[in-house]
Amino acid sequence: MVIYDEQYLYNAVVENKTLFVNSNVPVSLIATNSLTEGRGEDKFVVLPICQLGREYHIVGEESFYEDYQSTNIFTIIAVEDNTTVTLEFFFLESTLNRGQQLTIITTDWANAVVVTSNKNVAVLSGSVCGYGNTYSNHPSQCSYEALMLAPSSNWGKEAPFYKYLPEDSGEFMLFFEEANTDVYFDEQKLSHGPFGSNSYLTCANKTGVYIRATGPIYVVA
Repeated sequence: MVIYDEQYLYNAVVENKTLFVNSNVPVSLIATNSLTEGRGEDKFVVLPICQLGREYHIVGEESFYEDYQSTNIFTIIAVEDNTTVTLEFFFLESTLNRGQQLTIITTDWANAVVVTSNKNVAVLSGSVCGYGNTYSNHPSQCSYEALMLAPSSNWGKEAPFYKYLPEDSGEFMLFFEEANTDVYFDEQKLSHGPFGSNSYLTCANKTGVYIRATGPIYVVA
């Protein structure tokens, strides 16, 4: 079974697939992204246009415990005409009109790739297990994920984390925007900091932790 067309792999494919939802009262919109055979899916809250921004850091699949690579997917959606989008790692620049989306699939690490634009855009990140396969070589660790990212303009300096299942070790990723950022877990300073701009850290934790930093951070569990 081939999950995605080869045209997307390492290519910047522009398509017109966006739906805009308008309402006369405030609403909350939840999106579901599923594998076609139904074995995996993820949900995310759709951010309203007023909360979008012009800089994002891509979140890819990477585990603290495993060295396998998943297929990372990310999509950039324009909400205005003549939006110029730049992806630093891929040395790519593209101009999109309202409703157009640019999608790239890669089996390389995609974490912390910076996306910038001259107008506000929406950015979605996701991953599946192995390009062209239902499962990777590590089916027990296979994950299918989808996330609508917050722009760096909405990042903060404090965040709580608690794992989902009490019997498991929880994982989260920390993304840093500014150079020389120190991080504290429950007010204990991490000895291997400070961390550089546009870098990230993958962490494992068996309980919960309160995270504080001296610069803007983005925490993804």
